[in-house]
Amino acid sequence: MKAEAYAMLEIVTDVVEHLEDAGDEMGTAFGAYQLGRRSYNGGGNIGRLVQAVINFLNRWRTGKERFEQLSARQEALRASLEGNELPESSKETADGQDR
Repeated sequence: MKAEAYAMLEIVTDVVEHLEDAGDEMGTAFGAYQLGRRSYNGGGNIGRLVQAVINFLNRWRTGKERFEQLSARQEALRASLEGNELPESSKETADGQDR
């Protein structure tokens, strides 16, 4: 079960890292566009900004697909755990005391 949890955490971490990189790229491109626009040299920066937006959208779609895979794994893990639940008489309460 730990291996499955770590695998799911790895998916989340990977998706967040890719989105962070894409967001940074978009922020940098937008900043360059804003600076170039003031001096009327923003034309070349528009292309970089558009490419950054395209990269972000591609990573967003990939991230959504990976999250769908993650959701399926979570459901499988949940079903597995529900199938292995202990009977009510052997469960401990939230404070750790047997009753």
